[in-house]
Order: sequence, then structure tokens, then C-alpha cells
Amino acid sequence: MAVQPSGKKHVLVVGSANVDVTLRVGVLPQAGETVLARSVRETAGGKGANQAVAAARAGAGVRLAARLGRDGAGDRLVAAIEAAGVDVRAAGRDPDHPTGRATVLVSDDGDNSIVVVAGANGALGPGEVAAAVGSTGPGDVVVAQAEIPADAVAAAAATAARAGSRFVLNLAPYRALTPGLLAPDAILVVNAVEAAALAADSGADGVEGAAALAGRLGCTVVVTRGAHGAEMAGPGAAAVRVPALAVDAPVDTTGAGDAFVGVFAAGLAEGRTVPDAARRGCVAAGLSVRGDGAQASFPDRAGIDAAERARVDA
Repeated sequence: MAVQPSGKKHVLVVGSANVDVTLRVGVLPQAGETVLARSVRETAGGKGANQAVAAARAGAGVRLAARLGRDGAGDRLVAAIEAAGVDVRAAGRDPDHPTGRATVLVSDDGDNSIVVVAGANGALGPGEVAAAVGSTGPGDVVVAQAEIPADAVAAAAATAARAGSRFVLNLAPYRALTPGLLAPDAILVVNAVEAAALAADSGADGVEGAAALAGRLGCTVVVTRGAHGAEMAGPGAAAVRVPALAVDAPVDTTGAGDAFVGVFAAGLAEGRTVPDAARRGCVAAGLSVRGDGAQASFPDRAGIDAAERARVDA
């Protein structure tokens, strides 16, 4: 159920910022295969930056703690993220490493394949992360992903717990969880592939759902399932499922998961329940795949509200 936002909403995203080089191809190449691209373009990207922009478009007050190169690519990236309404004062510039870069292949059916060079993202340190997260407090939401070093993620989680902020970890790309990383009030967001890897690492046979993972980890788990929506559960609770937004012909799925996480975090910051925030995240993800690229395709708050109303009225 929708709620009216009350007071200033704060989301701090700790994460990566990349320049995306997107190639449009008919089909994604197989191993050893060469395909010809029809077009190439350069845009702002990176999971951290994408999620920050998605949260800002959804109406949250957002800061980004990141690390970029002291180069032209970093200048362009910072300008684009700031123009989207994100506070970039905690986005440091690194003199020794270039700005991160991702090569994104997008096929005619909207699927994608991505290769990331971390660059300055790999130099984001726990000290600067702790300093940024230390300025948050109760009611704020801190978001991190796995495109940054593990010690930076650990600093974000520990500092958010001390500050009383809600910590959301999007475990993408997947890596094994450090024991004790997630406090009981933390939220883990994974897609179906990441959930399967997490279940395997925990010794489970086969794929486990959100309820089983929440029981094993002792925190709330949200599993996104693309066109099948999302499911979520806390420890000892039954799973709750929310539907995806129906999309007839996806144009580009790049950044759809980031749209979900950013809008989900914005919803939490304004006091929505986990299922309600996830429902809006699913709407935003569905809207995003109707356009090209990541950040450029993210909907604003009015667009999310309108799509929610249309779905309820249908």
C-alpha cells in the first residue's frame, strides 16, 4: 500500500562508479565467436552510481560514497551523477587509478553481458567509507554492492550498525559472504543466480528461496526474479511475493537490478515496509527495461506512482 513521504529521506550508497561502453549486437557472442556491433555509446554506470541515481529519481535525498580516477572520464561521470540529483561530495578522486570502466553487450532480445574493469573502485578504502557512513543515523538507509573491495563493504555494514542506520547489501556480482557481516536488521538483496550460489556456499542441496536463506543468515533476504517479481522473508517468517511489472518486449535489461535496489532503498527511507518497497522496486525495474541503457532509462517518482496506479486499476 502506498504511503505519503514524511520528512527528508536519506540514502547513502557506498559503491562503484563506472563509465559504461555499450555495444548493440544481434546476439551475444559465444566463447570463441566474433560478432559485429551495430552501435557503440558511452554513458554513466556502475552499480553504486546506478543505484544512487535510481534512488534520487524516486524522490530520496541521496549521497554517493565512491572512488573515481582523477581523469576526464571521472569528470564526466561525476557531472552526470550530480546532474541526476545525487550529492557527490563523498565521491573521492584517485590520482593513481583510472575511473572504472564496463563493456556492456546488449542483444536484440534485451539480454546483456558485462565485463568490468574496477580501476579506482578497487581503491575505495574502509576509512573513507566509515567516515561517510558515520554521518548517517536512525531512519537512514546505507546501500552497498560487491563491485567494491570486501573491506569497504564490511566497513559500511559495521558503521551503519553503530549509527543505527538500515544496511542493505546487494551481493552483486556474487562473492561469498563474510560470517557476521549482516546484522539482524540488515537486508540482503540477490537475484536468482546469486541466491543459488549463496545456497550452494552454505551447504544446501539445490536452490533455496528467500525464507530458507533468511533462516540461515539471520536477516531479511530479498530475491529478485526478473519477470517473476520478487520474494522476501525474515528469519522464521514465511516468504512474501510481489509481482513484476508486465513488459511485452524488453529493450535493454542493463541496470534493471540497480533500478530495483535504488527504488527499494528509497522506499525504506521514507518508511515503507519491505514488501511495499520491493513492490515499487519491481515497478521501477520493469519501467527501466523499456528503454536503452541504465541510468537514462530509470523512471522518476511520478512515473513509478503512475505505473503503480495503473496496475492497481487494471
